[in-house]
Amino acid sequence: PAPHRRDPAAAPRARSSLALRGSRGTRSRGHCSMTTVVDTGAPEAAKRSADAKPKPREFDEGELAVSTMLGGFFTALAVADLSMDLYAGADEDMLAVRAGFLGWKAAAPIISQAMLVLVLPLPFVFYMIIRKEVMPLVGYTDDGRPLGAAMQYLRALGTLTLAMILGVVTTVITTVLPLEQQCAAGGDCADLWFWHLVVVLVNLALLVLPFLRYSAARAAEAPAKHS
Repeated sequence: PAPHRRDPAAAPRARSSLALRGSRGTRSRGHCSMTTVVDTGAPEAAKRSADAKPKPREFDEGELAVSTMLGGFFTALAVADLSMDLYAGADEDMLAVRAGFLGWKAAAPIISQAMLVLVLPLPFVFYMIIRKEVMPLVGYTDDGRPLGAAMQYLRALGTLTLAMILGVVTTVITTVLPLEQQCAAGGDCADLWFWHLVVVLVNLALLVLPFLRYSAARAAEAPAKHS
């Protein structure tokens, strides 16, 4: 038989096939490496996305609505007290009318329950205002950075709100209620109108302060949006 001869064209074809398989293997390995890099970067992208979430708004529309409704309620009650003082005046014939009004006010079947519901959460409200408004104003901020001028004004309004609420509650408990009890029992009512007027003025201020706080909060957010 004739000796086996190698085809000269077979060697280049074999080398070309090996090179092609090697190239495909390289691309396959490159694809795997690229997939690994993408998977490794996913947590970092998620972290950046979490850091980019907007912070809760300062004194938004809901807080404005609640503050306005509560302020209107307490202002109406204070105006009713002052109105009775002006109606009765110093006329001794009106003492029985004033005493009857004060007796109704002490009982007030519906209003007294509403007052109880509104007064019970006051300690929690005071704590939240102190933590959110007073502490940042004196330097205890969450991120350790000093407050800007707009945020200082906003925190000052919140602190003023807390001071006025504490002041009016203390005045009612220590001065107004004892005078009303004295007047209802037939005692001197001469100074009662003055303290009722003080309570009306403080409640009117507390009715205006939420609108100032809302405006200050929007002004404080404006530089952050542009930065």
